[in-house]
Amino acid sequence: MRSLASLAAALSVCVLSTLPATAQFEDEFDDEFEEEVGNETSVENGAASGDDTSARGEDSDEDSLGEAGVSAQDAAETDGSLGERGPLDEDANEDANANEDANEDAYADPRDDPADARRFRMFNTFLGPTGGIHLLDAHGAPAGTFRVQLGIEFFAKDGFLFPNDAHSRVGGTFSVSLAVHDLVEVYGSLISYANSNAQEFPDLLIVLGDAVLGTKVGGFVSPVLSVGGDLRLNLPTGSGLGVAARGIGLAFRGMLSADLRALDDPKPLIVRANLGYTFDRSERLVRGVERERYELLTDPRPRQDETRHLISRVERYALSIHRTDFFHLGAGLEVPLQARDDIFISPLLEWNLDVPVNRQGYDCPFVPAEPGGSEPAPGDDDCLARTGFRSFPMSLTLGVRVQPVVRGLGLWLGLDVGLTGQRRSAAVRELAQNEPWRLLLGLSYAHDARGPRIPPPIVREREVPVEVPQPPPPRGRVRGRVVAKGEGTPVPHAIVRFEERDATALQADDEGRFVTYAFDPGPVRMRIEAEGMHPSVCEANIDEEGHDVRVTCELEQQLVNVEEEQVVILEQIQFAFDSAEILPASFGLMAQIAQALRENPQIRLVEIQGHTDDQGAYEYNEDLSQRRAESVKRWLVEHGIEESRLRARGYGESRPLVNDTTDEARARNRRVEFRILERSE
Repeated sequence: MRSLASLAAALSVCVLSTLPATAQFEDEFDDEFEEEVGNETSVENGAASGDDTSARGEDSDEDSLGEAGVSAQDAAETDGSLGERGPLDEDANEDANANEDANEDAYADPRDDPADARRFRMFNTFLGPTGGIHLLDAHGAPAGTFRVQLGIEFFAKDGFLFPNDAHSRVGGTFSVSLAVHDLVEVYGSLISYANSNAQEFPDLLIVLGDAVLGTKVGGFVSPVLSVGGDLRLNLPTGSGLGVAARGIGLAFRGMLSADLRALDDPKPLIVRANLGYTFDRSERLVRGVERERYELLTDPRPRQDETRHLISRVERYALSIHRTDFFHLGAGLEVPLQARDDIFISPLLEWNLDVPVNRQGYDCPFVPAEPGGSEPAPGDDDCLARTGFRSFPMSLTLGVRVQPVVRGLGLWLGLDVGLTGQRRSAAVRELAQNEPWRLLLGLSYAHDARGPRIPPPIVREREVPVEVPQPPPPRGRVRGRVVAKGEGTPVPHAIVRFEERDATALQADDEGRFVTYAFDPGPVRMRIEAEGMHPSVCEANIDEEGHDVRVTCELEQQLVNVEEEQVVILEQIQFAFDSAEILPASFGLMAQIAQALRENPQIRLVEIQGHTDDQGAYEYNEDLSQRRAESVKRWLVEHGIEESRLRARGYGESRPLVNDTTDEARARNRRVEFRILERSE
């Protein structure tokens, strides 16, 4: 709450007490291990107790090996082939080492990582986020780290704002931050301070409950270098309780940090650089007061030329009122030194410069001491456009931070030294004055909310007899491709069935490719079927070493269909000119006809009909068709079809399909047909 009336100020100091988390780990493995060792000892000592096994000699030992199995060492002594380590033993050892490493990783606590420990020892800045005193680190603390801090500021100087003004300032911040992720930190801070100045009425000005809320995002781009960004809201209070929405400011900042402790040759040095911008709206908090003061003037000049109603230099400083935005530049060094195993001391140095930016377009009224003069009246403010850089707030911060024995506890001391903007001659209406010095004190505590530390595993070693399994016999796969015969184009979705192998059928993919199951060495016979194609048998042979084998399986187009009354062929059987000799080009078709008859034993009698066109003599054509029908019958009989199932008859030109004399019609009439005369039930 900002007030212009006289008030008494009091600061409350919060004492934080923490109870360290404790964890108790009970390991029952020791008892179980001792039990097992005790049992083994009793068995080994059975000979002394008069057990029957004590009388066993070498023959009994051999029997016990046969019944209970042999250890790897015993097997090595019994069989010379196991006496030397082979590739299998080396692989087993490598796997064991890998499992051991995996177990160590599973039990590894991230807090044992030096980088994690360094991040946990980070401090809050004066306003909350982790970093130096004013500069932010680009990275954050480990996820789950919660921090709380109480900060105090103090400043006193006679002649600060006016000659012999006896000015003093005391204030404090209470801030918290939480690392919600390794890359994300959220923070907040409450700010209260009081200023006393003997030249002002009232002489005490207090600000209570200003707040800062922000989020910092950043991480390491290398073990040394980190980059990040920060976004925060400045939430001022007004003349009453609560946040003055009209004065809310927005600030963002980019950060770059380098922690040289992560080098291969570590150096105790942290370098920070910050660059940011603040949208400052604090001037809106006093607009109403200045408007009321102007209305109370008995002889007001035009508002653009009037200054008597504006807040005074003391009020502007005490209430932190600025009429411009700021562009921020900052750089700093920290030297983290380890005095003992659990005590760290870190001197640091920071430089900060705020460059005013008149985004609001404030037109500063200048009132000279004399008409036409170039100097302001005594005690009056100047304008930023006239004073320039010497009014910019620039400070150098010297500090030291200490982390004592208690883990998470931190103390720090800082001194801000004003380099510019701290002199009365540099006081301007746009900016609050920069202090010539300011003392800062802080007490912080960091709590690791990641739970108790993971205890390291307890490793026990013992020799256990094992049976060395024999490696499985080599097996191989058939990697095949189904293509159309003579064309080489893939036949998609063909079905692959296995003959003489107990395996489920497979289906080839869109490109006709297939991979079989792993089979023992030997021949693999496959029946390949596909829609519109004649089934075929494809063979491959897996060698004794179990290597995969590649094959190409060819399918011919299906040229024969068995219907109710006939066996339909989609191509004509080709004969030599004016002859009954079947040309080799039709042997594939003839093979499909023979296979169709073999696969349909219910067809008991088929008439092979020969037909010719109308060219030539009638009797000659009838004889030629008879000879051709008998030639087809003879070929089928020679290829395994019972002669009793076939009848050959030539019809010459008596049964044309097309009654026409064109070449196309005559070609259709020259044909062989297969009519089904008898079927079994």
